[in-house]
Amino acid sequence: MSMEFRLLAAMIIYPDPKHRLGSKRNGWRDIFDHGWFTSDGSFNFHKLRMQKMTAPWVPELHDPLDASSFHSDQSEVEDLLLQSFPNVSDKSQKIFASFGHQIK
Repeated sequence: MSMEFRLLAAMIIYPDPKHRLGSKRNGWRDIFDHGWFTSDGSFNFHKLRMQKMTAPWVPELHDPLDASSFHSDQSEVEDLLLQSFPNVSDKSQKIFASFGHQIK
């Protein structure tokens, strides 16, 4: 990972929104004007928005449902299902019981 990209990532996730890249007057344009995107001129945002960019890597698929290029670990949902959470107290259940009835 290049130093230019690390700097960009750090600036985007900077904790103080007043100093975070993309949160000032030019918004998202400041992010896309960063040197990581513009240094060699090869990244064309117009082509990206028009979905006309060639992917840098396209996996070879053996069938429409081929997921062999994805990591084989459990999904986040499966991870959550395997966790044990503390029981909700009767008091908390009463407090939040009416929330489900307000959804329309």
